[in-house]
Amino acid sequence: MDLLSVLGNIGFDWKLALANLVNFLIIYYLLKRYAFEPIAKIINERKQKVEEGIEMTKKAEEELETSQKERESIISDAKHESNEIVAKAHEQAKALLEHANTQSAKDKDEMLSNAQAKVEKERQEMQTAVRAEVSDLIVLSTEKIIGEDISEDSHEKIIKGMAK
Repeated sequence: MDLLSVLGNIGFDWKLALANLVNFLIIYYLLKRYAFEPIAKIINERKQKVEEGIEMTKKAEEELETSQKERESIISDAKHESNEIVAKAHEQAKALLEHANTQSAKDKDEMLSNAQAKVEKERQEMQTAVRAEVSDLIVLSTEKIIGEDISEDSHEKIIKGMAK
């Protein structure tokens, strides 16, 4: 018995199988050529784009981390610098306040001494004026008591004596 007759007995037709094999090979070639290769090419391109996207994401994350560190460093430096500026401003304000207090004390002392000098000068002027008036009153009362006019020279001597 030959193999073809055994296969024929079970319903195997070699012509049909050969035709199916040829059809399969033609369809396989066409699919491979016009479907699988372009699809594989598109899949590879998309895979490459995804890998590039992942690399870009990693780079962006690294840059973001670097920029955050720089930002934190800048903020830290700015805080330090602002604290120094505030400290210097406090020191300057303290120095200005001390200078102003010292200057106001000097001004107060100067004004007080000027006022005392002015009061003393006015007191002396008043004493001189009072003495002159008193001497005039004395001369007038003496003239009234004596009943005679006193000469200018005598009048001057009396005024000078009273002023001393």
